[in-house]
Parts: sequence; structure tokens; C-alpha cells
Amino acid sequence: MYTNVRKDLSGTAARRNKGGKAGAKRRRRVASYKAYGVESKVKISILSGFRWIKNKCSALAGRR
Repeated sequence: MYTNVRKDLSGTAARRNKGGKAGAKRRRRVASYKAYGVESKVKISILSGFRWIKNKCSALAGRR
């Protein structure tokens, strides 16, 4: 009877240790999501910059 209780307690402790690893995995996963968000913002910024340059050049060429 007592051996079953000990197994249950050790299983609970093992689950707690895995929970710590799961938290670290979650933090890494969230950090990767943030990296993708920053990457897309940089991409949008660069594309809008090129669009602005294109519009300016087109406007200057159209004036002549």
C-alpha cells in the first residue's frame, strides 16, 4: 500500500520537473513568434520605403 503512494508522489515530482522544461519551451516558442513579428515589420518598412522612392522618381520623371 505504501509503495503505491510513493510511486504517486514520485510521479508528481517528475511532472513538476517536466513543467519547468515546458515553461522554457514555451518561452522559446513565444520568443520565436516575436522574432517573426519583428521580421515582418522590417520587411513592411523596407517595402514601403521602396514604394516611396518609386513614387518620388515617377513623379519627378512625369514632371519633365
